[in-house]
Amino acid sequence: MEPRLRDKDKVIVNLSDLEPREGIFVIWYEVLQYVKRLQKIRGGWRLKSDNPSYDLIDVKEYDEIKIQGRVIGAVMVRRV
Repeated sequence: MEPRLRDKDKVIVNLSDLEPREGIFVIWYEVLQYVKRLQKIRGGWRLKSDNPSYDLIDVKEYDEIKIQGRVIGAVMVRRV
């Protein structure tokens, strides 16, 4: 999700916000957990990173995804 979220950042997640819509979510798809931008597409959803070097993942409506919550913030972690 770089540049918006960087490796090792801690995300703040609203665990009660489980309704799929456009935005950044923590999602289980197949056997992997992702922090991705959800984008509505014809016939389903697209899991998209802000980093263009990552592939898009298109999910059909009937495919099983589990939304764990909406990302509402992040804390940058850095060494001092």
